[in-house]
Amino acid sequence: MKKTLILTLLATALLALPGRLQADPPKDPLAEAMTAYHQGMEAGNQAVRDTIERDPGNMQLALAGLRLILQRSGGDPQWTRYASTRLFALQEMGVLSWHDDSTFEIYRARFEQDLKENRRLSAKHQLNEISRRYPAAKQLREMSAALDNGHPTYQFVAPTTGSPLALLSPTDLGDLWTPVPGADPAQIVEAIDTIIQVAVVEPDTKDWVEDVGNLEAWTVMDLYLRRQPVARLAGLRAYQEQKLRANPDNLKLDALQLYRRFPWAETAHRRLLDYGSTDLGKGRLHAAYRSFDDVRTHSVNPELQKRATVGCLLALAGLEDAETLAAEGNALDATAQTPCK
Repeated sequence: MKKTLILTLLATALLALPGRLQADPPKDPLAEAMTAYHQGMEAGNQAVRDTIERDPGNMQLALAGLRLILQRSGGDPQWTRYASTRLFALQEMGVLSWHDDSTFEIYRARFEQDLKENRRLSAKHQLNEISRRYPAAKQLREMSAALDNGHPTYQFVAPTTGSPLALLSPTDLGDLWTPVPGADPAQIVEAIDTIIQVAVVEPDTKDWVEDVGNLEAWTVMDLYLRRQPVARLAGLRAYQEQKLRANPDNLKLDALQLYRRFPWAETAHRRLLDYGSTDLGKGRLHAAYRSFDDVRTHSVNPELQKRATVGCLLALAGLEDAETLAAEGNALDATAQTPCK
């Protein structure tokens, strides 16, 4: 009887105080940042960006914050490019679905910004993607007309299907590039290394064919070399490795700086692999994936390639990109090691 009475009193107390026992609803991490928009678009966007960067492993926070920045930017070129570039990365990793209504708006916003900045090659790429994914979109005809208005239509050449040198005018390349077009990279190792060094120290862009857009000089050379047969780059790999080791100051550079200067040296690949492993451990999954992917696309060392591939898989698993994860997992050697030994 006493036990029943105690339980009854306890139940009554619990029912009388529901608010004290229920957990507080989760706080929106962007709520505080959004108040900064009272001070203007710039202050608001910066506050949202800072909130995202304080929690780098939170993909849903990044998605919500970047959408907000894109929505509030009103066509501002800096913020439109900032938000759309990162939203594209989330989309490629599977965090943002093609079926999401906002995906089309992201591509269209980037398309319009590219047109404003006369980046016509990039705009053509956005239009190609939109046409492929949303063939029934009513805006396609209008967008196509805007791209072609007063300009010829250019065929977009993706980095994986051709060298960018095919779209660069010889006069734009400059004196340093004179030996490159049509040459065997094995015969111009020093010239290539010099171009890479200058591109790192003095960042430059190279214009594509007239009215199309531009591309960073370092990226032009990297894409060009990645399309070469592996055997042609053996001399460049050896030359960069020897040059890296010849100067002890090179080893004082951080991993990203070392890789940018010596992208074909194995020592740089090993440092970048460790760097990616650190990012992976801290939940910076997109950054980790980029480092691992750079290693596997530049190294010819089977051990490093396998470890980098495993790193890519781990990053993709964390991002829940099931489609890419399955495709890459099927190609992975079952004996491959994790990136962290």
